[in-house]
Amino acid sequence: MRSAPVISRPLLLILLMPMSLYVACSLSADAPTNAFAAAFTAMICSLISRKDIPVNLPRFLMLMVFSLAVCLCKFAYVPLLGLVLLIPASRFGGRLRYASQLAILVGACAAASVWASNSTSLDTQLRMSDDFSARRQFQLVEQSRLHFALVLLDTFHQRGWSFLQSYVGLIGWLDKYLPAVFIVSYLVRSDIGVCTGEDAPTPPPVGRVVAIVVPFLALSFVGIALLDYLYWTPVGSTLSKESMDDISFRYRRRLRFCWFR
Repeated sequence: MRSAPVISRPLLLILLMPMSLYVACSLSADAPTNAFAAAFTAMICSLISRKDIPVNLPRFLMLMVFSLAVCLCKFAYVPLLGLVLLIPASRFGGRLRYASQLAILVGACAAASVWASNSTSLDTQLRMSDDFSARRQFQLVEQSRLHFALVLLDTFHQRGWSFLQSYVGLIGWLDKYLPAVFIVSYLVRSDIGVCTGEDAPTPPPVGRVVAIVVPFLALSFVGIALLDYLYWTPVGSTLSKESMDDISFRYRRRLRFCWFR
């Protein structure tokens, strides 16, 4: 947070969310993934906002380490590397050095992603049942991409609110939902925290940020959704059994949330 004051307040709120703390205290692989993603983003924002910091060899190597770590944790986070395009070429010492170092960075991350992909395959089963098969599910996606898009829409229609709950605070055995008023107020505070103070460095133009961040954010979202659909959803289903069980569980506890709904 000290290295990237332009995002220090929203970053603090994100890292202190109940779900963030819950994951950080667990043995989940999401703990290092979130840590590396936060460190990588903070370094990018530092190089963007602090004009007195050039991208010298030590900083480039550190950027390389964080980039490789993100790629090796989850390939769905690889689009996060697109944030590098927000760094002005002048920080690298000119367009030629910028292009060459960017090529080295992309090449190393691509090689790491290919190497990491060999650790699993579409034949890997996370749920031991004949209803689940990533390979057969992927074949269906290839045959009809519209079906996958409809699955996403149907999932958000039925589970949109539970996604917000799990993003901010879903603890215990993933069955302890925090009160709705806490979820909404925390999201509002996070949005307010994005507003920078007078002493904070000037962020890059909003239009440039949106043009770069939104496409890569969409790619990462689709990657995460695709992984969940391939490995955790029954073949051909529009909503996983796990999701339907979760919906049923929430409705059995409807009295707890009826005042919000």
